[in-house]
Amino acid sequence: MIAALFIFSHKGEVLISRIFRAGVRRNVSEVFRIQVISKLSDIKSPVLTLGSTSFLHIRHGSLWIVAVTRDNADASQVLEFLYKFIDLLRGLILLSEKDDSASDRILTDVDVMNNFSAIYEILGRIIDYGHIQDWDLLELKSGLNAKLTKGHGSKKGGRAQAATSSTIKTGSALLSRAASMSRHRSSSLGGILGVGGASIHSGGANGLYNSRAPGIKYKKNEINITVTEQVSLLMSHAGSIVRAFAEGSVNANTKLSGIPVCSFRLIKQREPIIGKYERENRYEYNEDHGKQEPDFTIDTEDDEEVDDDTNTNKEAFEKLNECNFHNCVNLQDFDNDGIVKFVPPDREFELMRYRTDITSLPFIVYVEYDYAGSDRLDFKLRLKTHYSKTITASDVVVRIPIPTGTMHAKINSDSGKAKLLANESTIQWKFKKLVGQRLCELNAAVDSIEGAMISWSKSRPPISIDFTMDNYSTSGYRIEHLKVDEPNLSYRTVKSVKYFSLSKSYEIRM
Repeated sequence: MIAALFIFSHKGEVLISRIFRAGVRRNVSEVFRIQVISKLSDIKSPVLTLGSTSFLHIRHGSLWIVAVTRDNADASQVLEFLYKFIDLLRGLILLSEKDDSASDRILTDVDVMNNFSAIYEILGRIIDYGHIQDWDLLELKSGLNAKLTKGHGSKKGGRAQAATSSTIKTGSALLSRAASMSRHRSSSLGGILGVGGASIHSGGANGLYNSRAPGIKYKKNEINITVTEQVSLLMSHAGSIVRAFAEGSVNANTKLSGIPVCSFRLIKQREPIIGKYERENRYEYNEDHGKQEPDFTIDTEDDEEVDDDTNTNKEAFEKLNECNFHNCVNLQDFDNDGIVKFVPPDREFELMRYRTDITSLPFIVYVEYDYAGSDRLDFKLRLKTHYSKTITASDVVVRIPIPTGTMHAKINSDSGKAKLLANESTIQWKFKKLVGQRLCELNAAVDSIEGAMISWSKSRPPISIDFTMDNYSTSGYRIEHLKVDEPNLSYRTVKSVKYFSLSKSYEIRM
């Protein structure tokens, strides 16, 4: 999280100063000038940490670009942002010459001062309350209120043009003026969004308002949101979860009139236990054979009750820690109240991405295998669906690895279609549709060469499952309290939210 960003000239004068979070004052720039710029020959790292404050800096020609952070920010992510920020400014400000393109030239302090207002506005768009935002160059360029003054810059390796002292003094005056402009814009937009000016950060607010063109009208106003989750699982042979998480993407398609303010909450619902499985005790010791075998006593009855002492209405907001938002989202509302509030662009777009751990697994595989001689392997595999009967998974494919060189296999399954894929050394078990609360069984006997059997027994590749599920959220997060407010038009809105879950890497070790 970036608390402040500065651009210095080669002499240490502050050309651009933007504070994003409380706790950092503008005079912190003096610390960087004294500790880094004045000791140019002693710089050994792009990160300087003094107490709880870190300065992450890069050089571009005669300019210093510095990000200040007071928390444990990802240094590589911040440094990557600084380089992308410079590339963005070069693309917007520099003119392309006949002999070389803008990418072959560097910005000067004169270019920065000539475009002070535009750079200040750009920072408000791409950093919201300290959070780095995704941006689109064309959308950003078309939405700028400040006028860009094109410049030629200087060639890489050439001598950069220095700003005059009068230019620097003018820039210092502009710094204080920009702060008052920012407060004025925040308070005026606060009235539009129905909140106080202090609750919306100037950068986020400007981004919200400028993401739409004025005068948009539709006969039918609608907002369609699609939540897609890619599920990753790795379970050990003993049934314990090594890793289990979902990567979500929330896409919105809006056809709304005017300047609407949309909002919703992501609430993690308590999932009932559907079907019981013992993750830690899938194997128990068999005294007769002296080896571990799976326990196949599986509860096949519906088990959809929730404990009496559990309040099903306990859907209290559980904040996502790993998430990334479109730049139209007001991050202060999400940080403070967990509300995703935004003024959407007039098109389909990705509103946010997130990553979260999961505890409710849609599929569990129980497998038992036995070596019948040096060249024969017998399988007994059971697939249990741990979701409600009202949910149907489609295109479910279970891939069971077998020894290399297997040319013959005897396969029996009580449902689905199973076949040997000799070229892939796999038994494929496929279901077109698979409802919840099902227990499916497959038995197989494969013949292979002795050497391949020994190699397979040492490696034992994992069983993998591919699937797609409609109207199902693996993480348990659901969009609630979706609202659309356009105070000037007050129209009715058709709203829809769809959920999809699909496998990314769903593996169970044998």
